Amino acid sequence: MYTAIDLSTDKFIETALNLFNSTMSLLYDLLSINPTKGAYKGGYGTVSKLYTTFSAIGVSLMVLFFVYGFCRDSFDVKADLTLNSSIKEYIRLIIVSNLIANFITLVPKLYSWAIIMLLATKKESDMFDAEKVGASIEEGIGFGDVGSWLLSILFILITLACCCIMIFATFGRFLNLFIILPFATIALSTIAGGGNLSHTGFSYIKTTLTYIFEIVIMGVVLALSGTFLSSVSIGADDNGLLIMVEVIAKMLTITAAYKGSENICRKAFGL
Repeated sequence: MYTAIDLSTDKFIETALNLFNSTMSLLYDLLSINPTKGAYKGGYGTVSKLYTTFSAIGVSLMVLFFVYGFCRDSFDVKADLTLNSSIKEYIRLIIVSNLIANFITLVPKLYSWAIIMLLATKKESDMFDAEKVGASIEEGIGFGDVGSWLLSILFILITLACCCIMIFATFGRFLNLFIILPFATIALSTIAGGGNLSHTGFSYIKTTLTYIFEIVIMGVVLALSGTFLSSVSIGADDNGLLIMVEVIAKMLTITAAYKGSENICRKAFGL
């Protein structure tokens, strides 16, 4: 026996909207995954080994940059090398050496804090009423059967692209964090030199914090998206094409805000 497949416009649109709703619900679960534990623990173990390997280079550079900074301040004719400035140099060296030794163990703790903050944003919200929106678009689209069917194909492709972009952004933060962590010791060693040289180390710390805590911004976007998406003006003027345009615009807006969470985090906190 053969099962009849419904290829009508409203079913295509309903399927696309159900896919988008399911993706929005799935994203919270994906965001709450800690890349330092569970299924990704093996990957983080590889990162830790690389971190240890690069530590030898980082420690050597730390000593080199410390000597450079000390000599720079010693031969500064505009400022005398006082006891206070010498103590400050050694305090900076102690801080950097502890950072290099413990940074890889701090990341899991920071990520756990980020997940706690993420869970605080979790909110059960209504999304698109897929069946109602699909029926409204089909009734008022006014392009004939073929035209409506082609528009529904375009609609499902746009929806699929939005879902893929958001899922890619969710998993991409793992890779970004894994890529930069092995080089932590090299970047942090520049802080021992002080002055403009230390900007590299501080920039590295800001970037790492951005990759860790951007999931909180993503969680806020998901928390707000439910109300934003469920307020579609269905049947306002019985124009199915305008309803479709409104739905697509809202999906694209949510996708852009979700994907741009990193930039929002950087601008909001100066990271």
